[in-house]
Amino acid sequence: MNTFSVGRRFAGWTFMALAVTLALAFAAAGLLGYEAASIEEGPLERAQEVVLALSIFLFVGAAIYQRGAGRMASFGMVLLCIVFFLRELELPVSGPVTAYLHTDTFRLHETIALLALGLPYLALRWRLIPQFWAYAVSLRGWPFVLSAALVGLGAAAEAMVPHFPVWSMGVFFEETFETMAYVVLACLAVHVMMAAFQQYQMQAAGTMPQPVTRLR
Repeated sequence: MNTFSVGRRFAGWTFMALAVTLALAFAAAGLLGYEAASIEEGPLERAQEVVLALSIFLFVGAAIYQRGAGRMASFGMVLLCIVFFLRELELPVSGPVTAYLHTDTFRLHETIALLALGLPYLALRWRLIPQFWAYAVSLRGWPFVLSAALVGLGAAAEAMVPHFPVWSMGVFFEETFETMAYVVLACLAVHVMMAAFQQYQMQAAGTMPQPVTRLR
């Protein structure tokens, strides 16, 4: 799990990325209007899909280069990002496949597939759970807390849509907070991939295993 440990440098880059994301979101709203910026298949939705696709790719790479708890954590993040990606993916209905993607049946099948992949993997590696617990109680998992908080703010904005002066403003804030949440995960994915590759290179070179250098 040392590849998931982050430091001050990571925090600085992450908050800078969040500031840029927020600025770009407001720039899109200024140019296109709140509604056009946040509609389905709009720039914010597309940005979410790109960010999540990048996160999936990087966490897959990190899982390949790791062992033990690090690989398990990266695998879990792949599944989580896939769930978010499918949640945000909005394709126009143009045939039986895209029609299926809009049904409750697809959501049910998605849940079954994720459980079929995740539960056996978790059962086989249950011995690694203490490492996850140690990671959680040490407060090193603050990027996950931040991402969850941003998703929560997005849900709150969605619930408050009727109370905004313009309904599209509420939708805009919902999508903006969600985009920022996914950006946090993408920043973590970059960090974990870099740390995992560094660790792999050290092991391949036959050097003594050392804690992976964090972004301080």
